[in-house]
Amino acid sequence: MSIHSDVTRDGVVNYDTTLDKSVWTWGTRNEGGIGAILLVNNDCDGKRQQSDSDDARINGPLDLEDMSRIGLKMAGPVNLPPKYRLVLHSDGSHNHVRVFELRHGGYESSELIGPRNSSRDITHIWRGNGRQELAAEGIDYPDKGFDGLGCISISVVDDRMTIYQDQFVFRVAPWIMTPNTLTPRMVFVARMVDGDNTQFIHSLKKFTSSAGVPLEVVSPTMNKRDRWMQDEIELGYSQAPHKGLDVVLDSPRDRGLKKYPKKQLLGPDFGYVTRGKGDYANSLDSFGNLEVSPPIEGYPFGRIIFGGSADYVHGRRMMKEVRDFLIAQQVQAPIEVFSDWLVVGHVDEFMTFVPADKTKHPKKFKLLLASPAACYALLERLHSDGLGDSKMFEGKTRWNGWNATTTAKRLLQDKQLCKDNTRVQEYIDYNRTLLKHHLKLDESDIIDIPALFVFEHGDRAGAYFPNMVNMLVLGHHLGIPKPFGPHIGGQCAIEHHVSSLLNPLGLVCHFIDDWSSYHVLSGEIHCGTNTLRRPFDIKWWETKELQQ
Repeated sequence: MSIHSDVTRDGVVNYDTTLDKSVWTWGTRNEGGIGAILLVNNDCDGKRQQSDSDDARINGPLDLEDMSRIGLKMAGPVNLPPKYRLVLHSDGSHNHVRVFELRHGGYESSELIGPRNSSRDITHIWRGNGRQELAAEGIDYPDKGFDGLGCISISVVDDRMTIYQDQFVFRVAPWIMTPNTLTPRMVFVARMVDGDNTQFIHSLKKFTSSAGVPLEVVSPTMNKRDRWMQDEIELGYSQAPHKGLDVVLDSPRDRGLKKYPKKQLLGPDFGYVTRGKGDYANSLDSFGNLEVSPPIEGYPFGRIIFGGSADYVHGRRMMKEVRDFLIAQQVQAPIEVFSDWLVVGHVDEFMTFVPADKTKHPKKFKLLLASPAACYALLERLHSDGLGDSKMFEGKTRWNGWNATTTAKRLLQDKQLCKDNTRVQEYIDYNRTLLKHHLKLDESDIIDIPALFVFEHGDRAGAYFPNMVNMLVLGHHLGIPKPFGPHIGGQCAIEHHVSSLLNPLGLVCHFIDDWSSYHVLSGEIHCGTNTLRRPFDIKWWETKELQQ
């Protein structure tokens, strides 16, 4: 009796391999990478709005396609002697996987191993000579207390002892985030019932059409007046050799969009996972506070970045359950930066990544950082050129209804604003140092984008004018919040400056008015949208540098 799996990771059961099934290693086949992989079967191939991994059954042929096969190979007498039994067994990982017996071509099944059973007597499947296939699914991603590795064994036992045992080791496939540099497939935005973002959606549709990306507009009946698409969900994927799934990670914020991921996204080949409870969520648990870098040296899938506090005792941090989950995925080792100085507290308020022409820029991307220092340098230049009295933010109002119109000269003369932004620049420079260290960046890899902040609530700040790093990246097209700077020669001076920084990277800047529909509500374009992207071309299990 022997047990077999896809140890060579080619999508089928390997019955005749001589490879060691009891180990799991990273790398390509040529590098010695071996070991089975189970996909977390958390899509929904039925009509129940419930992940298939939530029940102890196979929900039809589409559900079976999401599972990995296990092969049992038998040779011996037609009937086992009465005192012998066959036992299928899992180590402690039985709480995280299920194994099913398949009958009648898979159209009938029963659970052999799962959260309720770590072992099962399967003597009834013995038939002397032949093969029997089982199906296995992951029901949980790696998390605290579960590193993703497990073992399934088959034993021949009598009344007193184990006569013989064979086994294989597997790893459950992780959940993987997709950075801005991957190809966009769909953009999502929520339409408000009162129509206050209708013009924004019209402009957004023109932008996504230019980028060749479909736009899905989430109706008011589904968004329940919640416009912050980025905050509710993070879109990623999971992959095994035989199959891949898009997977939405649902945040614990649980506001108006809380039913959207399960009702609209969960479906065939689109999985669902969540961590944390809404009762304990703070603003940093929204997923505008969750980003991922492009690939860097040693991290071919990039590194996850989320914001927290410099004071772990009194400051705000992302919920521990979510942090533990992200860390456990292993392939995108997270970095915690300092974002608690912001009112909303999200990393997308001061940083983003954009692709760069790979022929001129070896890392193939740039880190954009919001920069008060760069903004003041631009204002000083305008003033010295005799343009200090040109109007900025003309015709716009602030969140409190005050007239926002001002000039570069007035901003330069505002001592409190200057003092506040000197402080903000210190916070951003602190994060700059962290990111340079953890992402192995040089100064040439960073571009400073003009921004100003104002301390609206005590020690926490928000954007003074539309925050341009809070942009939507679709290939080489950038949807950037329109800054409404002074018009010089018929062109916004701030837009011209930002375009001069980004156009040489091979990028096209589209400036979109989000002032009344998002900016005055403490968010921008990135906060109000979400993007589904193509998975990486490389396979996570083939990345030998991830071996710990």
